[in-house]
Amino acid sequence: MRRAWCKTHDTCFHFVYMCVERESCGFFFNIDIIRKLSKCIFIIFYILLIMAIYCPDCGKELINSNAEICPNCGGRLKPAPSTVLLNQKNPIVSAVLSAIVVGLGQIYNGQLGKGVAYFIIGVICGILILVLVGIILVPIWWVVGIVDAYKTAVLINANKDASKFFNFS
Repeated sequence: MRRAWCKTHDTCFHFVYMCVERESCGFFFNIDIIRKLSKCIFIIFYILLIMAIYCPDCGKELINSNAEICPNCGGRLKPAPSTVLLNQKNPIVSAVLSAIVVGLGQIYNGQLGKGVAYFIIGVICGILILVLVGIILVPIWWVVGIVDAYKTAVLINANKDASKFFNFS
């Protein structure tokens, strides 16, 4: 064990020395600093290696480092798969936010660029009220924003592609 420790530590030392020598650009590094740095890297590597091979509950060696449950004590080695999806979006909240401000539902869905674009188009439609075309465009764009926010949230919850600018399918 001692011989393997020394050989691996020497490898870490030479690796750190070569990296520092190549990247130092004329700065002077003390050889003791390089030795300490290589020892720290080696210890971190060694701890990670031990954690992957031995069970944290019983301490016995594992047959497979990718095992989820220890065959000796039955302790869980990896966290249990989560059934809660973190990326769930509420379609009703998304539609209500988009009804308050055009584009806010898209931002809630995680589509910042799309939400800003919807808002800018909504402002342009509002400005077009001065030429009377906006009287027709504002309610249409408002409904488009609400429906798109709702449908996008439904697609996100179903793990489907919601990257289109209009999600009416």
